[in-house]
Amino acid sequence: MVKKPLSLKITLIVATALMVIIAVTSKPSKTIFEDGGYFKDGSKNRIFTIRLNKKSSKQAALLFAQQKSNTPRRITAVYFYDSSSVMPIDGITLAKNLYHANHVLYETPSLSPWRYAYMRYHNGTETIVDCKSDPNADLCRQR
Repeated sequence: MVKKPLSLKITLIVATALMVIIAVTSKPSKTIFEDGGYFKDGSKNRIFTIRLNKKSSKQAALLFAQQKSNTPRRITAVYFYDSSSVMPIDGITLAKNLYHANHVLYETPSLSPWRYAYMRYHNGTETIVDCKSDPNADLCRQR
C-alpha cells in the first residue's frame, strides 16, 4: 500500500469539509419558472399562474407552457408574471368556475399585469403573447 503524504491528506480533508459546508449552507437556486395558482374546472379547463424568477424569452415561456397538463378539446391558459409582480395564487386556485377565475385575473385591481400569456384553445391551436411588447393584445390585461 502506497502512503499518501500528510499534506495531501490534509488538503483532501479540508476540500471535503469545504464542499460539505457549501452544500449545507448554500440556498438552492430557483428555477426560471415557479408554479403559482392552479385552477381546473369540472370540464378540465385549466389556468396556471407562473412566476418568472429570472428573465425568460417568449420562446422559453412557450416551451414551458406546452408542458402543462392539457385535456384535448379543453382550454389551457398559462399566465407568466415577473418576479416582483403581485400574482394571483389563492384567487385562482379557489375559484368556483372558469368565469370567476378569469374575473380574478382580469378584474382584480391589486394584481399586476402578466408578462406572457399562453392559450391552448378548444380546437388545439395555441398562441403566446408578450404583453410587455404588445400590451393591447387580446390576452393581455388592459388595466
